[in-house]
Amino acid sequence: MSRGIDIGVVNSGTERIENATVAFSDYDFSVGIVSPGKKKVHVCSGQSFPDSAEITLLFADGKKVVQTVAVRPLLPKEHPKDVVIHFKVNEQRIVLVEYLHFIQVDGRHKLVPLAGSAPSK
Repeated sequence: MSRGIDIGVVNSGTERIENATVAFSDYDFSVGIVSPGKKKVHVCSGQSFPDSAEITLLFADGKKVVQTVAVRPLLPKEHPKDVVIHFKVNEQRIVLVEYLHFIQVDGRHKLVPLAGSAPSK
């Protein structure tokens, strides 16, 4: 069964990302500019969880980083139908994977880390 996933690129560093792309299976998401402290998210309706994803980053200084990260191996076997996957770019330009999902708190949706998921290293 195909589950819903949303993917996002989060710039947790201090340098501006001039262009970012996320690619897996037959899916390719062009993110564009991601300023420090900001994120861009895209809904991938009907996409299955990939084994891995390739993240391409072009920084303001012209340097390009391409990193392949594991996705499915770190996801708990029992997980909600809809999951948000954040590809977080740190100060050292390394991409880490974070899994989140929405819960109801006082009648509002809140995005929280997915219990049982292992953060990427």
